[in-house]
Amino acid sequence: MWLLLMRFARTRSVRQADDDFYHMWFTQLDDVGAMVIGLATSEYGIEWEKADAPFLVPNPERDWDSIYCSNTSVVIEPDSRYKLYYASRIDMQHKYFAIGLAVREGGEGQ
Repeated sequence: MWLLLMRFARTRSVRQADDDFYHMWFTQLDDVGAMVIGLATSEYGIEWEKADAPFLVPNPERDWDSIYCSNTSVVIEPDSRYKLYYASRIDMQHKYFAIGLAVREGGEGQ
């Protein structure tokens, strides 16, 4: 179990999904220092199991999130679609953020 999640994760978004588990999306640094969005699950919201790989990572080939992904907010729609809104940046010279939207059909949260 990943008990120290709250200490290291920033900007958490927690939702109880159709599977009755809690899903937490959070901003973290990956192994090379990039800001990525991670995912952890918990049956009761106390002890969390972190996924092995990041949920969403920056993509240098995209204009809106080539530097980092952070500050998640998740909405679970009535049709079980997950909508994950996140902040991102194209470079560090501009002060403006982009807002991204990642959609997952069907629901498992991963």
